[in-house]
Amino acid sequence: MTAVERRISQLEKLLEREKETNRDGRNDYKIGQTEFELSQLYRLSGVAEKSKQLLNDAYSILHDPNCKKGRKTDKLINLISYYINNPTAPPMLQLPSSIKYLGPLIMLGGYVAAYIAYFTGKLSYTYFLISLFGVFLVSLVATSFATTAYARGVGRGYGPSSSSTSGSSINDQQGEDRTPDDIIDDARAELALANLFYSTKNYKEMEMHLEKARMYLSDPASDRSGKKEQAAELLNKLENSAKGKEIQKGKAHVPLF
Repeated sequence: MTAVERRISQLEKLLEREKETNRDGRNDYKIGQTEFELSQLYRLSGVAEKSKQLLNDAYSILHDPNCKKGRKTDKLINLISYYINNPTAPPMLQLPSSIKYLGPLIMLGGYVAAYIAYFTGKLSYTYFLISLFGVFLVSLVATSFATTAYARGVGRGYGPSSSSTSGSSINDQQGEDRTPDDIIDDARAELALANLFYSTKNYKEMEMHLEKARMYLSDPASDRSGKKEQAAELLNKLENSAKGKEIQKGKAHVPLF
C-alpha cells in the first residue's frame, strides 16, 4: 500500500467517525476539511469523479445552516469553490497531523523529561542544557526525515505511465492512447508534488519534480491541450519561489492560485 493509499484509508475512517458523531452541525467544518483533503488525494490518484463528488459534498455541508460560520469556514469554502471552478488546478497536498506535530511533541516530551531529571538531581546544569539542545536537534531531524519520507511515498503513489528520456516524445514512449490532456495532468501532478516538497523545505526534491513537469510541458503533443497555459503559469510560480522571489516566512505552500 502506497503512502497515498494509506492516507486515503485513514481519512476515510476519520470521515466515517466524524459523520457518525455529528450532532447539530458541530462537526460540519471537520467533515468539510476531511472531504477536501480526501478530494485532493483522489485527484492526485487520478480518480477525478470521486474527487469531484467529495468537493461537492464538502461545499454542501459547509453551507448547511447548522454549520458554524467564521473565518476558517469561509476560507475553506473559498478554497473548495476554487477547485470546483478550476478542475484542472493541481491538487493541494497536506502533511498528516502525526507528521506536522511530530517535532513539537518530541520537544515537549524531551523537555519535560530533562526538567524532571534536572530537578531530581539526576542531571547537572551543564548536561541539562546539553539535553535541551539535543532534544531540539532530534525534533528537527525526526520531522525532516518523516516529512521527506511521506512526500517521497506520495511521489511513488503517483506514477505517470513511465519515465521518459529527453529528446523524444512522451507519447512515443508511453503509448499512442495518451492524449495531450493526459500529459498536462501528469505535469500538474508533478507540480503538486513539487509544492509539497516546498512545504517541507526539501528544495532538491522540489527541483526534481519541477524538472519532470518541464519535461511534460515541453512535449510537442502537450501544445494541443487547452490546460497547458495554466500549468505553465503554475510552473513559473514554483520556479520563482524556488529562486526565493516569493518565499515568505512561515508559508506552508506556494500560492498556486
